[in-house]
Amino acid sequence: MIDVYVVGGKREENKKSDGTSYETNRSTQRFRRNEKMRIANHIKRGIEKILDKSLRFKSFRDYVNERYNREGFITIPEYILDLEDAYGSYDGFKFQICDQISTVDTVIKSYRFSDIKESDVVLDIGANIGAFSILASKKAKHVFAVEPLYTDILKKNIAINDINNISVLETGLGIGRKCIKFKGRRKIVDSMPLSEILEKVGRCDFLKIDCEGCEWCINCQELEGFRRIEGELHNFDGKHIFSSFGEILTKAGFEYNKLDKKGKLCLLHAKKRI
Repeated sequence: MIDVYVVGGKREENKKSDGTSYETNRSTQRFRRNEKMRIANHIKRGIEKILDKSLRFKSFRDYVNERYNREGFITIPEYILDLEDAYGSYDGFKFQICDQISTVDTVIKSYRFSDIKESDVVLDIGANIGAFSILASKKAKHVFAVEPLYTDILKKNIAINDINNISVLETGLGIGRKCIKFKGRRKIVDSMPLSEILEKVGRCDFLKIDCEGCEWCINCQELEGFRRIEGELHNFDGKHIFSSFGEILTKAGFEYNKLDKKGKLCLLHAKKRI
């Protein structure tokens, strides 16, 4: 095969007597050599970072192991590649690839929201990168996404999907000014109790809550206007009993799944008694 290249503005051909091509462009050779070294160093740094991250980001590590640690797959962490403009997709929606991309899978598998009505206003506390908010926006009249840390990616995901019925509140659930930390991110925010959030957004019908333990500041009066609740309860410090949250739900007029699970996490599915 003959390589055709440009020298001095003219198309020329250069080949050996046996018909194989010469590499006459030494700068191309140097470029390829340097590129190989750059990629090798990039991969080395990436491996070092993923090993370090795996020690701290246990849930993400478990997710990767569960989904891709099998024959025929090779896992390439985002630290190796520039993934700022790389996206995954589900049900026609795009989500920027990041360390929280596994939340899309979690929302699909864990939460029940097929009963969201066209007239519903949804409040998503702990919106993260927007997995629940974006999927819910397809059904609901409007979604209010409350998120203190991942608002940059959340807003980007809303924008790339051209969604106009999601409003973002850059705050957290709680009382007073606090430092919120999660998965290597950290920010000081003015948190709000649920009653104050509702004063800002108005009446809501469907509540999704996943805020890493801040749900324990909710009281039964704040839940009166909701028809449905989906969420994840947390007991990281071992000081809470999941069934005690059930008592709050009962007082607010909800029926719900059993909350007697032991451990740090418990899924919640609740609906208002008719």
